[in-house]
Amino acid sequence: FSYRQMYEESNRRLYQDNWDSTKATTKRDGFTNFLERLSNQFFFFNLQNCYPFKAKAFNFKVTQERTSLGLFLRITSDACQLSLQSKPFELRQKSQFFIFNFSGKCELDLPGLTESAELTPDAFIFCDSNNSLTIRALHKLDILLALVNEDYLLTHTTYWNSQFEEQVFTKKNPSHKLFASILNTTFKFLHTLPLEEHELVIDGIFSFLRPVFNEQRLLTQVQLTHPLEVLKQRADRIIEVRFKEKNLRLTDIAQELGVSVRYLSEAYKHAGTTALKALMQHRLQRANVMLREGHCRELSIREISSMTGFACLSHFSRAFKEEYGLTPTEARTEEILV
Repeated sequence: FSYRQMYEESNRRLYQDNWDSTKATTKRDGFTNFLERLSNQFFFFNLQNCYPFKAKAFNFKVTQERTSLGLFLRITSDACQLSLQSKPFELRQKSQFFIFNFSGKCELDLPGLTESAELTPDAFIFCDSNNSLTIRALHKLDILLALVNEDYLLTHTTYWNSQFEEQVFTKKNPSHKLFASILNTTFKFLHTLPLEEHELVIDGIFSFLRPVFNEQRLLTQVQLTHPLEVLKQRADRIIEVRFKEKNLRLTDIAQELGVSVRYLSEAYKHAGTTALKALMQHRLQRANVMLREGHCRELSIREISSMTGFACLSHFSRAFKEEYGLTPTEARTEEILV
């Protein structure tokens, strides 16, 4: 057996032992098939914390959309509890869970939260896929569970998503209502589109998160007390908008902010980094996504290098290899999800 086969076999036996000991009245096949279906999608489960509620027969439906940079599952099922993580040895790069609740109410238990987070209809949350996650629904469960590459989220929303990790977004403003409406409509009619168009449609969904995140950023900015933290956040936004400019310099960013280069540098030093590192990271993350996206396949590596703000192809290739351990050519053929 390989390590992976041994791991899955031990999980299967653990689940069998746990099921036999519970003497549950729920038909075994329904819930077991449900877990087996999800287990094939880059997740593993704490089987002692996975069980159905109430039902004598367990009903479920799982639909999948796979893109080059993530996995999207629409899960509709009877009331149940699921305790899961991503399979780290099957993820090439850091990923996040995106969980959107279509209807009803469910609770989430996460390591960073002191109490359960509640997802009401149209609410959503991002969380680190390396951490354990427990989803609890006392009534019918209907969620979008996406396992998405972190660079993909950054480049499509233009925000550093770690800023919003484990925050529950509820439907309180027009931007969120628009995003929720688009997501509901998309996953209702996606199956009617040709398969080759699915990836493009899903790519477009996350761009509608930009105004939602912007609203939250403005609220967060009001809460920041240190002036250097406020300045860095404003500078980050300039980098996210202007990173394609090959000649973008610290003096340009400082001038747009109306501060000195020295004061700008202090803001990043206060956060343990530099503005040049932040700019380089943003460019590399965008390039990493473009190299893998289906609709960028016709672009050459030189074109992607230029479009992400690099003036020199050799400089881009060297920096990319240092960041990801792969050349741009190798990254183009590698799967994010193995």
